Amino acid sequence: MAQSEQKAVLAIPEQLVRVFRAALSMPEEDLRKINGWARSNVLSLVAGDFNPEVLSEELGVPSVGIYRAGQMISSVLFLSEPPGAVDLDILGAALTEMGEGQRVGNARTLLDGVRLDPSDAEYARQKSFVSQVVLPTLESIAAVCDLRGVFKSMPSPSMAKSHRRAVSNLLGFEPLAVVGIELSDASGNESTCSFQVNEKGLRTIVKTLEEALQQLEVLREHQKIIVRSSQ
Repeated sequence: MAQSEQKAVLAIPEQLVRVFRAALSMPEEDLRKINGWARSNVLSLVAGDFNPEVLSEELGVPSVGIYRAGQMISSVLFLSEPPGAVDLDILGAALTEMGEGQRVGNARTLLDGVRLDPSDAEYARQKSFVSQVVLPTLESIAAVCDLRGVFKSMPSPSMAKSHRRAVSNLLGFEPLAVVGIELSDASGNESTCSFQVNEKGLRTIVKTLEEALQQLEVLREHQKIIVRSSQ
C-alpha cells in the first residue's frame, strides 16, 4: 500500500512531461556531468541560485540541457515522498507509465545519489509555489541591439516604385534594444513577450532593477536575522 501511495505522489504532471522527455534525451555523458554537480550543489539547484550559462561552460554541457535537467531533478525531489528522498524504482515505474521506460537508465544516471533534507525540500517546494502563484514568473530574458532607420514617411506601395525617393527620405538612425522575455505560471503554462526600448528607457529599466536588487539583498539579510532568532 505504501508503495502504491508513493507511485501516486510521483505521478508526473502533464506540464512536466515535455521537460522530462527533453532531459532524458540528453547524452548519457552530459547527464553524468550534471549529476556530479547536482550531488554537491543540490540546495543551489532547487533554489535556482545558479547561472546555466556559467555552468554550461564549466561542465561542457549545453545550457538548455542544464536548464531542463535541473527542472527534472527539482521536480522529482519535490514530488517524492518524503520530499528530497528519490526512490529510483518508483521513478522508473512513473517514467514507464509516461511512455519513457526505455530511458529509465538515463534517469538513474541523472538522479543517482542526489538527495535533499526533507525540511529543505519542503521549504524549497513551498517557496517555488509562492514564487509563481498569482502572477507569471520570469523564466528567461534575451536582448539584441538594432540600428533603426528613420525616414520622412513609413514604407508604402508608392514608395516602393522609387528607390531613389526612399533613399532621399532617410533622415538618420535610432539605436534601439529589442527585449524578449519568457514567462511561466503555476500551472506550467509558458508565454513570451517582446518589446523595444530606446537607450533612455533601457537605462531606466536597468536602474529600477538595480534598486530592486538592493532591496532584495536587504530583505535577505533580515531573513537571516529572523531565522537565527527563531532557533
